[in-house]
Amino acid sequence: MIETYHANGLSALPAITAQRRPAMSGGWKEFQSRIPGPDDVAGWDGGDGVCLICGTVSGNLEMIDFDLAGESFAAW
Repeated sequence: MIETYHANGLSALPAITAQRRPAMSGGWKEFQSRIPGPDDVAGWDGGDGVCLICGTVSGNLEMIDFDLAGESFAAW
């Protein structure tokens, strides 16, 4: 699944959703300036979700995050 994001120009990482963090070992800062390649992905284990890195690296992707189970979404 992560490869699909990469193929579409987005910097994506595996995530541990309960901890709201990337699931991979090592740092993730380098992926703020480059999209992970097949060699990066091959070394990653686990995760039950996807982290998207917004900004320049992902074509200026912006994201709106609705916390509290989205209770503010309707008002937005």
